[in-house]
This record gives sequence, C-alpha cells and structure tokens, in this order.
Amino acid sequence: MTAYTTAQDTNSSNSPDGMSEADTKCYNENYSDVNGADNARNHYTTIGHEQGRQPNCGRSLTAIEEQIYLDKYPDLQKAFGRSGAGATRQAH
Repeated sequence: MTAYTTAQDTNSSNSPDGMSEADTKCYNENYSDVNGADNARNHYTTIGHEQGRQPNCGRSLTAIEEQIYLDKYPDLQKAFGRSGAGATRQAH
C-alpha cells in the first residue's frame, strides 16, 4: 500500500505546481510517455491530473501501518482479507 505524499527536497519550495525535483523524477519513472522535468510538470498540470495520475511517489506503508489501516475499515477486510500482507497482495 502506498500513502501519497509530496516528496520534499530543497527545490520544491518555489515550484508553482508543487512538484519537487524528486516528484518529477518519480513521475517520469512511473509514466514512460512523459520525458523530462519540464514535461512532467506540464503534463501533470495539463493532462495528468485529469487522467488520475499521481504527481509524486509516496512512501510505502510499514506492515504495522497496513494492519492498523485495515483494522480501521472492516469493509476493506471483507474485500481484501484480514491481514495487511494478504490485502496488499490482492490490492496490487
């Protein structure tokens, strides 16, 4: 499971689109049809957002965080199973 949060680095504070250099690198790695930092920023603001693309890479949840999240939502347990690891395998 992934929690999407904007990656922080020293180049993100003045970016009008909120994408840091780490975010643009991740965006390019995740979406092969986008090439380059300027293209990543432009693509996300003009097309990517509408397509439901994620503008950044979040950190992966720990096994404990997965289980806490799963325990909080019984409907997810019903859909994906009671264990965090099992739910993660089914969700991906």
